[in-house]
Amino acid sequence: MDDDTSALPLIDRVETRQPFVVRQWKRVWNNGPLLIILATMFFSGVVVAIKLLDGKVPQLQILFIRALLICFMMPTKIKCQSRGSPANFGRKENMHLLLMLGCAIFCHITTTWYAITRMPIADAMAIVFANTIFTAPIGLIARLEKWTQCTPVGLLLSLVGVLVVTKPPMIFGKGSTDWSSDRIQGMQLAVVGSVMIALVFLVIKRLDKREDADVLLLWQNVVISVFSFAMLWMGFPDKPVFQASPQDWVITALAVIAGVAAWFMINRGGQLTSATLLSVLTGIELGFTLLADVFIFGEVFDPLKLLGLACIVGASAIVAFTITPVVR
Repeated sequence: MDDDTSALPLIDRVETRQPFVVRQWKRVWNNGPLLIILATMFFSGVVVAIKLLDGKVPQLQILFIRALLICFMMPTKIKCQSRGSPANFGRKENMHLLLMLGCAIFCHITTTWYAITRMPIADAMAIVFANTIFTAPIGLIARLEKWTQCTPVGLLLSLVGVLVVTKPPMIFGKGSTDWSSDRIQGMQLAVVGSVMIALVFLVIKRLDKREDADVLLLWQNVVISVFSFAMLWMGFPDKPVFQASPQDWVITALAVIAGVAAWFMINRGGQLTSATLLSVLTGIELGFTLLADVFIFGEVFDPLKLLGLACIVGASAIVAFTITPVVR
């Protein structure tokens, strides 16, 4: 006998008639923390793919394809959400901030991707994720945020975590880790990536409530697609590749699909979740990258590195809980 749904509210009766898969997807799509966790898994998959490809398909080529797909999809999404009213693709008075946001995210992604090809993924991502070392002081100087007494503790803990993960020879001795020229260059790129993502967070904070999150995502990828195409056209640092092995193309396709899915998930999850919880949950990516280093790329498991990663995640939580935005 069929279940009697006549006593349910109209919206619940409509949902019960929808296919099971559709109902489950809606629940996932409206669960902010779950979307952020899924996004971190997909982002981890992207960096693993970049590491596996190791330049056989240029990072900029992958980035360009991914950004172009998002650029084609976002206007339709924005128009659908406008529900008959004129669609907002970015206000003229905010254009300089939207372009700055796109430039910063482009620099962040490219430097981070080139960093992970020169050093273990978890090490590079630890440096990038410790961006609170830069975000908090810049936010204080720019008068966008106010510190509490616990904020410096979080910054110090983040710095300790980075030192434990990277093991500089002046502290841990020359034999503590491999300090080749590639690793040093990778660390330099990761630091730049960390500074750039700090700038991204501060620009987003400056744009708070001025533009919808979908508009930010659109303009980020517009700038990314323009810059990546221009650099591929010039052949700097790599020329586009049109002949690669089937395996490399499969990995490239998976990286593009995972990247697009992750962008939409983090964008939606960020709208449904507090900034504090977002900061903490994205730290799960450090755990995924550590597992990838050990089980895919053959790195030796180091409990001390795990402690360092935990310090960085904990520090991000402390800073996120103790910093308050300046009300203007």
